[in-house]
Amino acid sequence: MVSVWIDLVVWTNRVSYHWWSGNTSAHGRRLYAYSPVSDPLTAARRVAVRYAELRGAHPSSKLVEEVQCVLPDDRRPVDLRGQRFAAPAQPR
Repeated sequence: MVSVWIDLVVWTNRVSYHWWSGNTSAHGRRLYAYSPVSDPLTAARRVAVRYAELRGAHPSSKLVEEVQCVLPDDRRPVDLRGQRFAAPAQPR
């Protein structure tokens, strides 16, 4: 089970991946999407599409955006203006 984003948790039963599709039945129950574990690329693409939908519906707070902003070649966080925070002290 992996929590990807708000309302997007993906889990597997070793046969298929499952996540909430964003739709509900006529009775108000959540309808779940699934993809076989034998095709992880398709599963990843479908989860990414759902993630993009949810990101648009649930934008991050400014604080979360600042914490999540990381340079790909330098794992130190940066603020939204591109300034690096001090590197954490390394234990000796």
